[in-house]
Amino acid sequence: MFLLTTLPAGLEPPPAIEAEYAAKKKKTTSSKPYWKNEPYLEAGGGGQVFGSNNNTFNAWIVHAEAGYEYEYVKKGQWPRWGGATRVGGEYVVQADNVEGMDLRVGTFFGPRWKKAGAQLGVDVFYDTWSYGNTTLPEAVGVEVPLRLHAKAGKLTVFGGGSGAVTNNAQRARDWDLPLHEAAAFAGLGGTVEGIDLEASYEYRLTAAGEQQTIIIGARVDAETFWELLGEEESGSGSGSKKKTSDDDDDDTGSVGGAEKK
Repeated sequence: MFLLTTLPAGLEPPPAIEAEYAAKKKKTTSSKPYWKNEPYLEAGGGGQVFGSNNNTFNAWIVHAEAGYEYEYVKKGQWPRWGGATRVGGEYVVQADNVEGMDLRVGTFFGPRWKKAGAQLGVDVFYDTWSYGNTTLPEAVGVEVPLRLHAKAGKLTVFGGGSGAVTNNAQRARDWDLPLHEAAAFAGLGGTVEGIDLEASYEYRLTAAGEQQTIIIGARVDAETFWELLGEEESGSGSGSKKKTSDDDDDDTGSVGGAEKK
């Protein structure tokens, strides 16, 4: 997240933005139900391994997404219902005989308790991958992921699975299922100095073979972004995220936890 600390000197948050977050913090002192919401940015990278017909291909990929998380908060009552809407993608940046990209727009929703939660969503995607002489032709598809998570101290453990169909018959895997592709994923996340860190692993079955992807990413929400800017201006440099009053009976971290490809 070094980009957040290399902005031109003298850059300050617009007054309207500062006023918006001041009003938001004041609002959370009320006991009335309200929608807790936050835009966020995420960036990361990792590796991908593809196996087909006893051949293995390796690639380095980058990941980026922007989203908006939301949750309906009624103090003292659980579960809370909420989710996230996001756009994102992955792109091969370095590999021998490997090219590809995956672009997605999705919305996810579900219940969340203090120590656990679930989300179901719809992901619309476009992707294409080429591994040597093996190609997954370009296609537009719809994927339905289910994500479960549990809190373990300051860490979040998550996992789930998904199935997808596309508009390209060549993308259908040869099996007795109506799905063209299926995937399982798992990961671990936590918050350090107001920044959410996450490591995830995905195992995907495609028409051409098995795709395995590991991504390590960092996410920062809008409030933390402006706090980091403000603290850099003042020279404190701590970057710690302040808790609002609704966190007194809540766990910390993002409100939605958007599904990541």
